[in-house]
Amino acid sequence: RSSSWGAHPQSHLVHHEALRLACATHERAVGAVHEALSAAGAEVRAHDARAPAIPRADMEWAHVCLALGGDGTVLRAAHATPAGKLIVGVNTDPARSVGALCSASVGPRDADADARALVGRLGAADYRVQLLPRLRVTVECEAAALAPEAAAAGSAAGAEGAVEGAASADGRRR
Repeated sequence: RSSSWGAHPQSHLVHHEALRLACATHERAVGAVHEALSAAGAEVRAHDARAPAIPRADMEWAHVCLALGGDGTVLRAAHATPAGKLIVGVNTDPARSVGALCSASVGPRDADADARALVGRLGAADYRVQLLPRLRVTVECEAAALAPEAAAAGSAAGAEGAVEGAASADGRRR
């Protein structure tokens, strides 16, 4: 018997266990960072990166945005954070994740010690700022250019070639 998860019928259980372990590791790291920040006297406003929207006021209020997770979380934070705000990517599962955009990690072996070290470095301004380019792209199209059935469905499917676009990286149309 085959499964969509692989040749072994029980392989979905292996994937489920790996996902459960990854989530537990992440939650432990998030808790350790929150505790370390609170112990240092920092005010913390935490938001789930999977939430549909992060309140802009919270992102403007903060001195620094700690993106706890992996590269996807860092990218989501970059989208929600005002330009010029310091974002620190923290890989919460370095044993299983590369975290190329993360400059710190809080690992599963000693999350508490890693979190205290991270907060200590932030408090002492013991970090190197790495400026990464941010590109904002806006696509403009005429709704009338969409095929009627695609416009009704709210999708550009089936309207290939009918959408005109413009990209802007610096405010100038290209």
